[in-house]
Amino acid sequence: MHASIPVDHSVHPKETYDSMKAILTTIHYEDHNWMVCGDLKVLGYTKFRCFICELNSRACEKHSEQKQWPRRLQLVPGDKNIKCDPL
Repeated sequence: MHASIPVDHSVHPKETYDSMKAILTTIHYEDHNWMVCGDLKVLGYTKFRCFICELNSRACEKHSEQKQWPRRLQLVPGDKNIKCDPL
């Protein structure tokens, strides 16, 4: 187990794709291949919020019936709430 180390903090910039990309670029995320855990929330309430599967978070009536959701095969901007390319 490794300890969490805060590497960046921002107060004024909004939590957007561009500001998150700037933060990850600044800390050289690609070079270090770090495991990022913590509050990286950028978007609010979305319909397909799971990046692994196509769980429809607004289909409340199906949540108790449907236990298996189709696996998300690709992250295509503009498709199923994907706004930008993965960072």
